[in-house]
Amino acid sequence: MPDLQPQRPATPAAQTQNITRTNPPAASPGASATTAALRGANSYAEGRQIVSPSAGASPGDVVAGWVVYPTEARKGGSLAWRNNNPGNIRRGAFAEAHGAYPGKVNAGFAIFPTHDQGFAAIADLLKEPLYADKSVTEAVKTYAPASDNNNPAAYARFIEKVTGLDGTTVLNTLTDEQLQGVARAIATMEGSIEGTTVSRQDPQLPPSLRLP
Repeated sequence: MPDLQPQRPATPAAQTQNITRTNPPAASPGASATTAALRGANSYAEGRQIVSPSAGASPGDVVAGWVVYPTEARKGGSLAWRNNNPGNIRRGAFAEAHGAYPGKVNAGFAIFPTHDQGFAAIADLLKEPLYADKSVTEAVKTYAPASDNNNPAAYARFIEKVTGLDGTTVLNTLTDEQLQGVARAIATMEGSIEGTTVSRQDPQLPPSLRLP
């Protein structure tokens, strides 16, 4: 899979009408996982980075279901929320150029240090040539393809409804404000459901995650 996602994520949030989806690992509403394409120097299982609990964890690592950040760790909730990746953008050069932790991945998707960085990457991705010359309807077919168990037509209708845009509107004709509206609609579709956040000094964490 090219780094610039010919499709970005996979399944959108379940709360939207008539959207088909599959359940990725850990019951996350984010998206289905990629597999062998993400295997490399680190150890991956179905696109999920595996870090030994005794190895010591750094930001962006995934240990025993916890996603590690500098001062906290997250578990549960949606994949988009755990990864600070509200657009469920896949791991790769694009994500890393827009602030994602280099080489870090969770179920095939990038992990961003902050929600704001992950959100900003959605609009920036839509400005890329892969999307910019397409209409809203056509861009959604690339961003959330039916082959990843999405319903692109329903996804596009949701964007049209919340933004007031016509599905034939070409993305590169949008104002920055309109593009931000599309990004917010995508984040809503992808589903950011809050789980558990604890300090990295919390005793419930595996020893390798805890800070002194």
